[in-house]
Amino acid sequence: MKTRIELLEQLEEELTALRCRAYRAYSKEEFLSLLNSLLDTFPSPKIALENRPWIQSLDLDAHIMKENRHLLHLPSKERRKALRENNWEAAHTVQIGIGGADYALADTGTLVLFSSSSGGRWISLTPTVHICLLPIERILPSLDDLFPLLAQEENGTALGSAITFITGPSRTADIELTLVMGAHGPKELHVITLLF
Repeated sequence: MKTRIELLEQLEEELTALRCRAYRAYSKEEFLSLLNSLLDTFPSPKIALENRPWIQSLDLDAHIMKENRHLLHLPSKERRKALRENNWEAAHTVQIGIGGADYALADTGTLVLFSSSSGGRWISLTPTVHICLLPIERILPSLDDLFPLLAQEENGTALGSAITFITGPSRTADIELTLVMGAHGPKELHVITLLF
């Protein structure tokens, strides 16, 4: 059985092969510095942040606002209501979505997101750039290791209405097999593994 670090190394190798960028953060300070450097590559980006409790515990709202960046800031109940009413104007102006993964599969470089914990799939699917935060203990060897965990969820209520599997940035090819990145979702995928 592989150690957590060996699984992380395998995941990073797969992510790189998929044209993702993989990073490690060993402390909150290192994570914030890394996040700043990623966000600084975009002039005045509009940012959306998932409302997972463990992401909220990182106090990213205050950090992003302190840096004078534009944060789409709707409490989760208001955000859900606005999006349910097809008010997608705000969502379509967001360039960077910052969210978390429920799990990652090391053998394929796949991120697994439950709609119940993410507060909706749009933050990982609509913006041009998706920055995904991944706690190291959420890396699994393969899909075979995920299924027993899903079966343990009582009536599937913790999963929500959908499970999203993300394997690299959005890509499509036309009939001549010309590859286009970002045609139907994020053009860039950055995965930051949290080791603190």
